[in-house]
Amino acid sequence: MTKWLWVFMLGIIISCGCATSKTSSKDYTLSNQACAAINSENYDKAQALLEEALQINPKNAFAWLNLGVVHQKQERYDEAKRCYLKVVDHAWDEKGSNKEADGRSLVKMATDNLDKIPNY
Repeated sequence: MTKWLWVFMLGIIISCGCATSKTSSKDYTLSNQACAAINSENYDKAQALLEEALQINPKNAFAWLNLGVVHQKQERYDEAKRCYLKVVDHAWDEKGSNKEADGRSLVKMATDNLDKIPNY
């Protein structure tokens, strides 16, 4: 009986891991789509995609950083500041994803962007 209980529990753990993995990749897919929208200066679409990503994973520092960029581009500086500070809070929660492709940390990019906000 104990052996079957362990097998059952292992099955549950594996199932949960798969669901978490799919959820995680979905929020990053949305974040990447938002980057394309930002590059096209379609800030409303980018904001919607990033907010959806953050509903899936509120600790997605990459999404917070880019939502800050969207707000900053639209001169909504208070919202941008709030987003950049969330990056600082959550960047280290993401295993290994606190680095951008060019090697700069998300925290560094967020603080650099904070410095560019008027009256910060």
